[in-house]
Amino acid sequence: MLRKIQNWSLLMTIVTSLLLGVSVEAKCPPPENIYPCSCSENIDTCFYSCRGLDNNSSFLVYEQFRSCPKVRFSITSGEMSFLPHRFFGKFGSVESFSLYLVRLKLEYLGETSSGLSAFDGLSVKNEFSVYMQWTDLGSSFDWSAFSAVDFGPEVSTTFISNISEFSELSPGFYTAFSGSNMNSLVVSVAGLVTLADVPLGQFSSLVNVNFERNSLTEIKRSNFPRPAPELENIDLNRNQISFLPEDLFTDMFKLKSVDISINQISVLTEETFKPIFTSLDRLIVIGLPFTCDCRLAWMIPHWKEKVIDASGMARTVTCKEPPNLAGRRVPDLQAEDLTC
Repeated sequence: MLRKIQNWSLLMTIVTSLLLGVSVEAKCPPPENIYPCSCSENIDTCFYSCRGLDNNSSFLVYEQFRSCPKVRFSITSGEMSFLPHRFFGKFGSVESFSLYLVRLKLEYLGETSSGLSAFDGLSVKNEFSVYMQWTDLGSSFDWSAFSAVDFGPEVSTTFISNISEFSELSPGFYTAFSGSNMNSLVVSVAGLVTLADVPLGQFSSLVNVNFERNSLTEIKRSNFPRPAPELENIDLNRNQISFLPEDLFTDMFKLKSVDISINQISVLTEETFKPIFTSLDRLIVIGLPFTCDCRLAWMIPHWKEKVIDASGMARTVTCKEPPNLAGRRVPDLQAEDLTC
């Protein structure tokens, strides 16, 4: 009975303290200290938003940042050549960190003169993500700043860029994220012309790879992890690819979805798709200029089960070649129609 009384007394003391206004230290700094940034918080997450941040103001605000278990940080509308050393490192060790870069012109996420990174001092345990939109990285953006992040062994990383301009996904990108356990890589509407080779044996944690709406004319096996034991989705739609190599899908044991729509691919060979045909749930081929010959015959029995071709819609897949089959709907063909 005495213990129950003591416990009740302790509980009442806590409640009384709260009612009297004794507060826990805020995770957000005073707003006047971080202008033009702002901060709001919930139980375990701090939401930082900076609009119109420039080089001068960035030096004034980052010293005020406070530790927080989870951080979501957005920088919107501005032109910066760099960010101060340890700009994000001031948060120290966090469970998750999300960075949003929107409508920016940016050269380096750190100090360009010294090569010191804005991420120095930042340690992430569970989740790290980067989202970019309408961001101009220039012709030679230095990805190396991201290598300063201390990625924990259990961290899961996402990189998503949409409508941000960079013509090459360079080797430096893969070097910078080599220890990140990346599971999703999306670079869409970027004007990509060139993809660097993924280092052999790295990025095997990737589940989703999306290079849609770019200017790629070539795709190679080396543009994906080797091996790729977790890869489930590949999206290459709306590029200028004309050929899929026979080894493209080797060692992709879980691949379920492939989108090659709106490219210049005219032939789907059995050799190319054989390694994944058992695991594959959907192959999206809308708008391809098919050559309907014997090389396509292997696919016809599986077409309704595996292929999404927009049948009944404006982009129904039809044969472009040979002349005697031009305009015929591919799913209506029989294997005997396809000769070489």
